Amino acid sequence: MKTLSAEPPRPLPGNDDFLGNALHHLRMQTALYCRSELTAPWSIDMPVMENILMIHVVLSGQFWLEMEGVEPQLIRAGQLALVAHGDGHRLSSETGLQSREFFSLPVEKVNESYEILRHGGGGEETHLVCGVASFGDLIAKQFFSALPPFIHLDTTDSPQGAWMQSTMNQMAYEAGAMRPGGETMVTLLADLLVIQAIRSWLNSPTHQTTGWLAAMHDPAIGRALELIHTNPGHPWTVSELAVEAGKSRSGFAARFSELLRMTPFEYINEWRMGIATNLLKEDHLSLHDIAERCGYTSEAAFSRAYKRQTGSTPRQVTRNKHYVHSLAEAIPEEHSS
Repeated sequence: MKTLSAEPPRPLPGNDDFLGNALHHLRMQTALYCRSELTAPWSIDMPVMENILMIHVVLSGQFWLEMEGVEPQLIRAGQLALVAHGDGHRLSSETGLQSREFFSLPVEKVNESYEILRHGGGGEETHLVCGVASFGDLIAKQFFSALPPFIHLDTTDSPQGAWMQSTMNQMAYEAGAMRPGGETMVTLLADLLVIQAIRSWLNSPTHQTTGWLAAMHDPAIGRALELIHTNPGHPWTVSELAVEAGKSRSGFAARFSELLRMTPFEYINEWRMGIATNLLKEDHLSLHDIAERCGYTSEAAFSRAYKRQTGSTPRQVTRNKHYVHSLAEAIPEEHSS
């Protein structure tokens, strides 16, 4: 797999600001950042974590990353790796070593969202900041499902590399100094690096745009999606969306289904339920307000639609607000022992 350099962004076809709009809706919820101080020889297995993005930023030294379907990748200082789908993978000072499960290793818990791992045999040092982030809404899941399982970003080979190197240096300082607010700074800096890694992948000549990303690139379908996203409560019809997209009704419906593998009506329903789920986790909105924002004239109609789409009632969601506060909470049950 080719390593991406942090190239300056260039215009994308279709909806010019589709990435900005998509990232605005991602609502990345940081679960945990871990500063890892590793000495060779060492090898760590990261478990499968569904709907979780993992980032590994090399502050100093280097490591090998191995995962199924990807050639082993050497990640050096000034580079980062994104595991976009939460696939299991191995980090090691060299390939072929016996590995330890990450959750079997002792860590120093600094607070609910930041910890320090020290591990290894006492040899050559490698310092990493590793993070996990969850994505709660539909738009995020669609976006990240369109990414490749693994992105390797090299920040050293382009004009963009200077500020990214500065970002990594600041991350290293904040992670090591442990000043008040340091974990917040690490979180914000890592979010910037994740966004730049995605932008670099989108601008690389080797990436293939499919599914939701292809739909957002498409001038007609991208226009329709933007309308749905920005005004989910409007009573959209296929005919109205087709007119806004500048296509015939049949041509619009066919193109929409070709790119997204669902009808416009199905997409509208899924999008509304994704928005509703996010709103249900907030404390200041009533069920009536949420129903109205999602295009329903009554709480009863909204509740029936929500139960049909998600399998849960809105009140079950409000009673069980759940945000991931630690990496252990994000992992599958079989890894929690």
